[in-house]
Amino acid sequence: MTNKKIIVLSTMMLSVALGALFISTGFDNGLQTVSAEPTEKKPYLKFFGKGALYEPSVGIVNVFGPDGIFPFFDDVFSCGNAVECGVPSDDAKIWGVLNNMGDDDSNMVYVEYTSPITYGDTREEVPNQTAGHKYRMELKDTKWTHPSNPIPTATPGFLLEGSNGVALDQVMHGHSGIDTGHVIDGDANVPLFKNKGTLYGHSVIKDVTDPNNEFVVVDDIFTHIMVGNVIDEKAYFQNLQEIPISPEIAFVFAINIPSGVELPGGIGPLSPEAALSFTPPTGDPALGEHPPINYEDIGVGKSITHTTSWTVDNPEEPVHFTFLVFTDVRSFYSPNDNIRAPQ
Repeated sequence: MTNKKIIVLSTMMLSVALGALFISTGFDNGLQTVSAEPTEKKPYLKFFGKGALYEPSVGIVNVFGPDGIFPFFDDVFSCGNAVECGVPSDDAKIWGVLNNMGDDDSNMVYVEYTSPITYGDTREEVPNQTAGHKYRMELKDTKWTHPSNPIPTATPGFLLEGSNGVALDQVMHGHSGIDTGHVIDGDANVPLFKNKGTLYGHSVIKDVTDPNNEFVVVDDIFTHIMVGNVIDEKAYFQNLQEIPISPEIAFVFAINIPSGVELPGGIGPLSPEAALSFTPPTGDPALGEHPPINYEDIGVGKSITHTTSWTVDNPEEPVHFTFLVFTDVRSFYSPNDNIRAPQ
């Protein structure tokens, strides 16, 4: 892959795009916010959303847009370097519940959407995604790696020991020097984000277009979900105030780039190293540099590196990429894990 396949998304561009997109549509699932943060009596984060953008890129990597990795959808995506490049999936829904110290049964997430594009790899008789078809994603586990990963990378250090791939109430990105800052030439390509909840794990995705003939299109796919707000970075570092500058939103990533097989457009076969070279892209400073912060005065040694390569290579499953941005989301903490789909 050449460098032109990678498009850097600046903080300003993304922040402006988010501000333009995050306009409330009056979504109301009849449930009110009852707790601002997790407590012993309310350890479960519940979230619900409707309406999403189906995006052609993930972070700083252009996948389906012009000059992207799979640049075959110029009639659908006019660009691949900003949030507003996405196309609406008006019937999309997300609902779930997270517990950062619970087991897999304590974490449930469901996502429904309609695909705007058709693609698949040469092993599949039915396309992995078909334009106009409806799909449902169901979380299976909250583990960073899968037994089928040829190269199981290290779990990011910002996930708490025992948290099983889930983190609640955590500031991420921006210039925070925590987790995946991705600060390039002094600019963070993702704005500072206050996660009410984030998870890494694996999901199954089914074609549910025909309720009488549902079938699995990809299983055990690497999944990343974030629920929260973009916050004012200047205010955060001046006085530690977490001031939202966007409504509540949810990001949903489901990615598989299998090694050893030919991918759409005659790309590949990729080596396992190459399959992991997009998320984040090879050369991203976050992969190797430590945050430039000295905590020795409080007894903390060298800070952890920002991130590790996502384990998106499962050769047993077809190529897949879904990135959804839900712009109308509600969440709250609860004493139980009962959830229902938004109406």
